[in-house]
Amino acid sequence: MTTDRFVIVGVATARAEWFRATSQWATSSALPIEFLRCISAEEARTRLRSGRPHSALVIDERISGLDRDLIETAKDTGCAVLVITSPNTARDWLDLGADDAISAEHFDRSWLLDALRRSAPSIADVQPQSSLEVRSDQTAAWSGALIAVTGSGGTGTSTVAMALAEGIGTDPRQHSLVCLADLKLDAELALLHDARDVIPGLQELIDLHRTGVPSRSQVHDGCFHVEQRSYDLLLGLRNHRDWTILRRRSTEVAMAGLSRSYRHVVADVGLDIEGESETGSIDVEDRNTLARVALSQAKVVVVVGEGSMKGLFGLTRSVQRLTQFGVDPTSLVAVINHAPRRVRQRTELVSSFIELLPSDLAESVSSPTLLPHKRSVVDAVRDVAPLPSALVKPLTSEVLARLERTSKAEGESPSADEPVAVKPGSLGTLHEAPNGAAS
Repeated sequence: MTTDRFVIVGVATARAEWFRATSQWATSSALPIEFLRCISAEEARTRLRSGRPHSALVIDERISGLDRDLIETAKDTGCAVLVITSPNTARDWLDLGADDAISAEHFDRSWLLDALRRSAPSIADVQPQSSLEVRSDQTAAWSGALIAVTGSGGTGTSTVAMALAEGIGTDPRQHSLVCLADLKLDAELALLHDARDVIPGLQELIDLHRTGVPSRSQVHDGCFHVEQRSYDLLLGLRNHRDWTILRRRSTEVAMAGLSRSYRHVVADVGLDIEGESETGSIDVEDRNTLARVALSQAKVVVVVGEGSMKGLFGLTRSVQRLTQFGVDPTSLVAVINHAPRRVRQRTELVSSFIELLPSDLAESVSSPTLLPHKRSVVDAVRDVAPLPSALVKPLTSEVLARLERTSKAEGESPSADEPVAVKPGSLGTLHEAPNGAAS
C-alpha cells in the first residue's frame, strides 16, 4: 500500500518556529512531505508557476504580498492554501479563499497532516482549478447594477458618464446609492470635479479588498459625495503607471464590493481590452485589467461616439470590439454625442450606423441614442454644476429601460437584502373569530 505524498511550498518570516519544525519533519520523514522553503511571496509565486505540481502553500500571514491574488495563483495550480496566523488575528483568511488557518501557537504535526489530507491533493492527484472559489455566503449577497461607459478618446465618454450618474442619482429613491467610478488609466474625473484631494481613491479601494472584506460604510468612506449632482465619486489612478500595482483578482473583488455597496455604479472605462489571447502578452492583459473587469461585470455597456464621419466609424468599430470581447449585444446602448439638431441629419446618422454594422449585430444592437450639442456643458463641468437636462434625461431613461430589460432576461429575482413590495390581497384578510379574537 502506498502512502500519500505531498509537496509543500512554505513561506515564513525569519526564525519562525513552525517553519523550522516543518523542515525537520520533512527531513526526518516524520511526515510524507517534500518541503520547499521560500523567503518571499514572489519566490513562492514563481515556484507555483514553474509548472511543477505542488500540493499546498503554507504561508505566514505576516508575509508581505499574501493577498487574494497569491491565493488564486495557488488555487489555479491545484494547491491548497494553509495560513499560519498570529495570535489575536482579526483577518478571516477563509473569506479570502484559504482552505484552512491556524494560529502559530497551536501549529503541530498532527494538524498539518490532517489539513493536508483534508484539503490538499497528493502529488499524484494535483489538478489545476479554473478559478478561485468564493464562499457561498459572498456569492449570495445582494449586488447592485454596474453600468460601464466607454468609447474612443475625445467622444465625451466622461461627460456622458457624469450625465448618467446625475440622472440616476437625482431620483430621491437613489439617495447615496449611486457611485461614479473613474476606471480609466488616464483618470480625469478628479479634474472634472475640481477634487482638491486625490486620496482615497481606486487604489485604496483595491487595497481594502486585497486582504479583507470591507463593510459598505468603509467603501462609502473611500468615495467623495458630489452634492450638486447627487452621486458619490470614486477617484481613479493617480498616475498612468499605477496600473502596475493592480492584480486581477483583487480588482474583480473590489468592483464586486463596490456594486454591493451601491444600487448603481457608473464606471467610466477605457476601450483598451486586449488580453493575452489576442496579443500573446500577459503584461498587456494586466495593463487592461480595469477595463476588462468592468466590462465583464457590467449589466449594461454604454458605448459613445460622435456625430461625424470619423466618429460614426469609431462607434461601429467600438461596438464590434466589445462584442468580440464577450459583451452581449442586447446589453449595449450606443450613444451618438454632439448630434445635429436637424431631423434629416439625425435620421441619416441612425441609418448610417445600422448600415455600417455587420448584419448579425445590426439585428441585436438597437438604434443609437442621440445627445445634442450644448454649449452650457462646458460651463456646467467647469463649475461642477448640474448638467443640462437635454443631455441627462434621454440618456438616463434609455439606460434604465435597457437595464430593466436585461434584468428580466436574466431572470433576476429580488434578494433577501432588498425590500419587496407587497401586492394587495397577498397577505389575506384580517377577520374576527367567533370568540371575538382576531385571526
